[in-house]
Amino acid sequence: MAECLDSAVGQIHQNKEIIIVNDGSTDGSAAIISEYQEKHSEIVLIVTENFGQSSARNTGIEKSTGDYLIFLDSDDWIEKETLERCLLALKEHNADMVMFNACSFADDVSEFDIGKLDYTRPSCLANKKLLCREAFSFFVKNKSYLVSPCLYLYKRSTFNKNRFRPEIIHEDNLFTTQLLISSETAEVICLPDRFFHRRVRPGSIMTQEKSMKHVNGYLAVAEELLKNGLKNQNCSTAIALNQFIQSIIGNALATAQAAFNNKIPLHVRKKSLKLFFKTNLRHIKPRAALICILPEIKVVKRKLRGLVKHP
Repeated sequence: MAECLDSAVGQIHQNKEIIIVNDGSTDGSAAIISEYQEKHSEIVLIVTENFGQSSARNTGIEKSTGDYLIFLDSDDWIEKETLERCLLALKEHNADMVMFNACSFADDVSEFDIGKLDYTRPSCLANKKLLCREAFSFFVKNKSYLVSPCLYLYKRSTFNKNRFRPEIIHEDNLFTTQLLISSETAEVICLPDRFFHRRVRPGSIMTQEKSMKHVNGYLAVAEELLKNGLKNQNCSTAIALNQFIQSIIGNALATAQAAFNNKIPLHVRKKSLKLFFKTNLRHIKPRAALICILPEIKVVKRKLRGLVKHP
C-alpha cells in the first residue's frame, strides 16, 4: 500500500486528485491511508462496504472530479512521470486515451512463471495514434490484447457512461472492450514506456485456483458483449468483437476444465454453446469453434505434448 501511495503522490504532475476507496480492508491499510491523507491534501478517502473491485472502481469514478481517469490497484505502483507523459501525449496528439506498457514482478510467488505475464504491446504501435476501434481490432487479431484498466489513461468526457460490471470476476475484459468499441471517433495514442508495475501475489486472480466464480465471470462477460449490436455488422471491429467473445467462451470452458478436473459441468457446456451460437458465425475461426464445441481437445493436445516430451 505505501509503495502504491508513494508513486501516486510522487507524480511530477501536480494538478491531480487521488481517490482512495477503502472498502473494508482489515490489513492495516486504513492507518496507512490516514497518515498519507494528513500530509497530502490531494488525497480523497471514501470508506464503503466491500462490494467487490468493480463497485470500488465505480465509486471512484463517480466521486472523482478530474477531466482524466487512471486506475491503480493498491498492490502496484507507477513511475513518477506517468501522468505528466500521458497527459502531454494526449494533448499533443488530440487523443481520447493513452495506452502504455507494464512489467510484472513476483512477491512470494512459488511455482509460477512470472515471464508468462507479458504486458507489452507490439512495437509497431509505439507513439502511433489510431481509432480506439482500430486498436481493439489490431490487438485481437495479433493476440496482444491487454485488458487491464491500469494500463491506460482516458478522457472522462469521451467515455463518461462507461462503468464496471459489479459482482463478477474478469470484469476488465468487459470494461476495456466496451471502452474501446463505444465510440466511432475516439482515438488512442500508444506509448512504448513501461509506466506500470504489476505485483503478483499468491491468491491473486492470476495465480489462485480456478472455481465456478471464474467460469461465471467469463460467461457474464460474453453474455454482456453479445448485447452490443456492433457484432452484427460487417467490419473489422465486428469481426474482432465476435472473435473476442468466442475466445472468452473458450476461456470459460478451459477454466471449468481446470476447476473440475477436466470434467466440464453439463450446465456450463450448455450455456457456453448457447452463447457461442449467438455470436455472428460469419466471423468465426475454426479453432475457436472446435474449442467451444469440443473443449476436451485441449486436454488431448496437452497429453500428446507430454508423450512427445517424455517418451
